[in-house]
Amino acid sequence: MKVYDWNSDEKRTHIDGYSRGVAVGSDLMMAHVKLDDGAITAPHSHVYEEIIYVVSGKWRLTLGEKVFELGPDQSLVIPPNVV
Repeated sequence: MKVYDWNSDEKRTHIDGYSRGVAVGSDLMMAHVKLDDGAITAPHSHVYEEIIYVVSGKWRLTLGEKVFELGPDQSLVIPPNVV
């Protein structure tokens, strides 16, 4: 077991207005994200299921043909290997 402290900044990734903390298990990853206006993330995929939780800001994600718009306190579950 491992405890993740979302209030700690030391293990967060900060890139161009995008701040992310992650909790990773054997088959699951949770991303705790904070977004500034205009933040952009590169398309990518993971071999495990991912749960995104938006803390602040808004995020538009395109998965295949579907577009999702998430705001504060919203989450999205992404299956493994989906870009």
